[in-house]
Amino acid sequence: MTNLQLTPQERYALWTSDPYFDPALQAELRALLAFPKEIAERFNGWPTFGTGGMRGQLGAGESRINAVTVALATRGLARTIRSRPAGARPRGVVIAFDTRLQGAWLAEIAAACLISQDIPVFFSETCRPVPILSFAVRHLQADAGIMITASHNPAQYNGYKVYGADGGQITLDTAGQIMQAMQSVSDPRTMGRVDPAAARRSPLWQVLPESVDAAYLDYLSKTQIRPENLQSTDLNVVYTPLHGTGALYVEKILRAAGISQIRTVQEQAIPDPFFSTVFMPNPESPEAFAKAVSLAESVQADLAVATDPDSDRVGVFARAASGQYQALSGNQIGLLLMEYILRSRHDLRQLPDDAFCVTTRVSTRLAERVAETYQTELQETLTGFKYIGERIQWFDEEAGQTFCFGFEESFGYLAGTLVRDKDALQALLLICELAAEAKAKGQSLIDRLDSLYQHYGYAAEKTVSIEFSGLDGLQEQRSVMTALRQRLTTGEASLIGGQTARSWQDYQKPNEPEYHNGAHNPRYLPPADMLYWEMGGELGLDWICIRPSGTEPKLKIYLGAYAGDPARAADHLAHLLDGMTELILSCR
Repeated sequence: MTNLQLTPQERYALWTSDPYFDPALQAELRALLAFPKEIAERFNGWPTFGTGGMRGQLGAGESRINAVTVALATRGLARTIRSRPAGARPRGVVIAFDTRLQGAWLAEIAAACLISQDIPVFFSETCRPVPILSFAVRHLQADAGIMITASHNPAQYNGYKVYGADGGQITLDTAGQIMQAMQSVSDPRTMGRVDPAAARRSPLWQVLPESVDAAYLDYLSKTQIRPENLQSTDLNVVYTPLHGTGALYVEKILRAAGISQIRTVQEQAIPDPFFSTVFMPNPESPEAFAKAVSLAESVQADLAVATDPDSDRVGVFARAASGQYQALSGNQIGLLLMEYILRSRHDLRQLPDDAFCVTTRVSTRLAERVAETYQTELQETLTGFKYIGERIQWFDEEAGQTFCFGFEESFGYLAGTLVRDKDALQALLLICELAAEAKAKGQSLIDRLDSLYQHYGYAAEKTVSIEFSGLDGLQEQRSVMTALRQRLTTGEASLIGGQTARSWQDYQKPNEPEYHNGAHNPRYLPPADMLYWEMGGELGLDWICIRPSGTEPKLKIYLGAYAGDPARAADHLAHLLDGMTELILSCR
C-alpha cells in the first residue's frame, strides 16, 4: 500500500491535487468525491501479480491500471534486471501491446521508464500477438519482455504481463521481487516523471524489427507435423480475430499453409479497442462466436475458429454430420491435439523415448490415458501457463528431455519450444491439420472426438466461478477457503454429492512425495492456495478442485467426471457440482 502513513481518503486527496498526477486521472477521481466506497476500493493498494501478471480495470487510483501503476511495475522490473552480477550489461526488454484501450500509450510509459534506468528496449510500433512477443525475447536474447494486454477480458480492462529471458511468463519469485519493489514505494512522486517523446530520441530505444515476424513465421511452418494435410485440402474455415491482433496474421498463415477456403469475419477484423460487436472478446464463450458461426452456416464451413485480442487463446466450433455447429471445450481441443501430435509423431517415427507432455492439475484426466497409449511422460503443473513454461525450460534445457505438447483447460496450447506461452497461431495450424486429416477420411472433428471418447471414456468437465464483490470481496474469498480447510481436517468436506472422496490434497501444505523442494526440482508442485479431491467414480478418474482466481476476487471450481456413457458422465458431474456448491454456500 502506498503512503502507509496516509488513509485512503488522504491518498485520494493527494492524487487529485498534486500536479505530478495526470489531469485526466485527477478529473476522473474528482467525479468520485460523493462515493467513498469507490474511493476506498481504488486506494486499497497497488495491483498484484497473479498467474497472468497484473490485470485490472483502466482508470485512476492505486488499484487500477494506469500510467502510474505501469511505471511502478516497470521500475520493479528494472530493479530485478539491474540486480544481476556486476559487469552484466542489460541486453534489453522487448515491449509490445495488443488492440486494447491505451495499450500503445502504456507500452510507451514502460519503455520510457526502462530507458531512464539505462536499459535498452525493443519497441513494437504496431500491435503484436503474445506468441510473437515471447518468441522475440528468445530470438533477440533479451533480458525480458513486457506485454500490455488483458487477454480476453472486457474492454474496460488492461494489464501488464512480464516475460523472462526464456520467453516464458516470470516465475513467482521474480513476480515477488517486482511486488516488493512496488510496495517499497510509499510515494509514487519519488519516481519522477518520464517522457516517452524524449525517450524515443534515445539510442536505447530500438524499433522491434520486422525480421522477428519473418523468423517467427518460419519457425511456425517448422512446427507443423503433417503439412501435406493442408497442401491439397478442401477444408473450409471461417475465422474471427474478435477485433484483436490475429487479424494481422491468421489468414496469411493459413493461406501460406495451403488453405484456400479461409474467410475472415470482416466486421470483427477491425482493431476496435471497445470490442463493439461482442460483449467480451473471449473465444471460450460461445456468444463470441455468433457472427463467425452465422458466416460458417452460410458457406457450410467445416470450422469456425476465433482468437482473443492478444492471440494466445483459440476457440473452435466444428460442423457435425447433422450440419449443426458444436463448440469444443478447452479440454476437448487439448485432448484432440495431444492425441494427434503423439499419434502422428509415433507413426512417423518422430516420437523420442524421452518425450514429455505437460498439462495442468485442473485439465482433463483423459490426457493421462492418451499419454499411456504412446508411452509418453505426462507432467502436471499448477494452474497457469507460466508453470507449463517453467516445466519446458527445466526438462527441455536442463534434463534434456523432448517437449511435445502442453495445454490447459482455459484454451491455451503450445507444441514448440521457441515460444514459451500459449500460442493460438500455432494451435490453429495444428487444429486445421487435424481437421483436414479427418475430412479426408469423411469425418469431422466431432466424429474424431467421439472416437476418442469411445476408446478412453466419456468426459463431463466444467469450470464454475463464485464471485465476491466489493471492498471485502478478497477477505470473504479467503474466509471460505479457510472454512473449507477446517472442514477437511474434521472430515466434514470429504462427502460431496453423496460420494466420499478417495483422498484429498491441500496444496498449501504439500506432502511427500507430492512435493519436495519444488524451488529446485520442477518435477514436483510448489505450495499453492488450492484444494483437490480425488472422487473415484466409474473410471476412477473423477475429481474436484477449488482455488482462488489469480487476478480477481472469486473462487474457481473445476470438476471432472468420466464414464463409459456420456449420460452417466454428465449425471456424475451434476451430483459433484451440486454437492460442492452446497458445501461452499455453507462456508459463506
